[in-house]
Amino acid sequence: MKSLIKYIAYVFGGLLIFDLIIRFVFSFTYSHVPKDAELRQRYKYELNEDSAEILIIGASRAMFCYKPSIIRDSLGMSVYDAGLDGVGVIGQYLSVKNALQNGRLKVVIFDLGDFQMSYKWNQDKISAYYPFYWVDKNVKELVDDCKPNAKWLLVSALYQYNSCFHDIIRTFIQKKEHDHGYEGLPYNGREWKPEYWKESNKAFDPDPWAEKYLDKIVELCKENQVKLIFTMSPGLGSGFKSTAIYLENYCKKHHLPFWNYTDLKELHHDSKYFKDYNHINEEGVKIFVPIFAHQLKEYLRE
Repeated sequence: MKSLIKYIAYVFGGLLIFDLIIRFVFSFTYSHVPKDAELRQRYKYELNEDSAEILIIGASRAMFCYKPSIIRDSLGMSVYDAGLDGVGVIGQYLSVKNALQNGRLKVVIFDLGDFQMSYKWNQDKISAYYPFYWVDKNVKELVDDCKPNAKWLLVSALYQYNSCFHDIIRTFIQKKEHDHGYEGLPYNGREWKPEYWKESNKAFDPDPWAEKYLDKIVELCKENQVKLIFTMSPGLGSGFKSTAIYLENYCKKHHLPFWNYTDLKELHHDSKYFKDYNHINEEGVKIFVPIFAHQLKEYLRE
């Protein structure tokens, strides 16, 4: 019996030491992410360093479709693109709350797609913020709200970082250039035909948690007198209609502007301006962003 207890103590002690090593290595690595690196699960960004007056949030369509330098040159305001591929509404809430800390935020541009309102992109993505649970009160409040039982498991670094191993390693290997968060997409030479991507017959069914945090974003902006504008960037095909209808109704309810560019005539549904159905490439950005910046400039003058 004594040998068994001794064996269990050794195993437990070994796991504890291993867990402490994991915590030290990955917490250090997470806090030293290269500024020009892409880390999908990263929450902190460089928002406080940039002190952005205009914040762009959303998933990949925000990250790849809004070039801050064009907007900055047009409006004379600092811009940061906090769009991150695969991040839902809950993640955008953290972006806005974090950006408000700099005290300069005036405008939030939210490029919203249907995937961002789904359970998969919200509840399933909460683990992306676990590394910040013990060091950031905003993350702690969110996790405790959405996943109240997770706090007991987050005592272990293995659980805290288990969804991030690949991304942390990839961050230091795969470096990309960014323009204040924006990352341009090249033209891949493929011909994309709009009729190939049609509206699904499935009804638009947003996750209740996504709607809850969408409302919280609206409340945050109103409380801090920050202008909130919902947008949908250009796309090919008719697969955006249900989202556009939802957003149009939502914005009417909350008296917010909604700018729908999914069928932007200046792009002529020409595949040379698109990386795929969902994203314009760098050539498309050169056409779209000046149009968007002009509309934003006129709106802010009112």
